[in-house]
Parts: sequence; structure tokens; C-alpha cells
Amino acid sequence: MSAQKKDRPSFLGIIDAARASEPVLQNTSIAEVQNASITESHNYSNAELQDTGKPEMANLTIKVSKARRKHWGVEAKKDNTSLTQVIIEALIAKYGDAD
Repeated sequence: MSAQKKDRPSFLGIIDAARASEPVLQNTSIAEVQNASITESHNYSNAELQDTGKPEMANLTIKVSKARRKHWGVEAKKDNTSLTQVIIEALIAKYGDAD
């Protein structure tokens, strides 16, 4: 069994190999690396805040019996629509649309 353990790479060997394949930053101070990462994260945050014209989507989950879900799914397919669209229409009819 000890021969099998010697044949397997150790975690430290794998980590050392991964570190060796990373590019080495020469003549770069820690402050420069930190500033670069802050700038990158700041740019990412600004991209998220840009208005794309589409509303942000969220999940809405309800619990129903499997039989009802199957029946409603079949009926929606017959009407060439989706359960999502039917539910949205029903909620807008009942409570109105958010403006």
C-alpha cells in the first residue's frame, strides 16, 4: 500500500505545480496589486449599475400539487403559452402592474 501512496501526487505537489504555472509579478509592489484589484472591482460595480433598459428579474415560487402542475402545464401548452405568462397575467389582473 505504501507504493501506491508514493505514486499519487500530494496536495502540496499539486499546489506547487499550480503556483509555478502562474505568471510572476516582478518589480510590483503590494500596493500596486491592491490598487489594480480595487480599480477592477470598481469598474465591475459601475458596469452593474448601468441601466440596460431591462428590469431586474426575480424568482417567484409557489407550492402546488404535482397533479395540478401537470394539468396546468398541459393546458398552457394547448393554448401555446407558458405557465409563467399565465401567472403574470393573473397577478397583474388581480393587483395591477408596478409602474
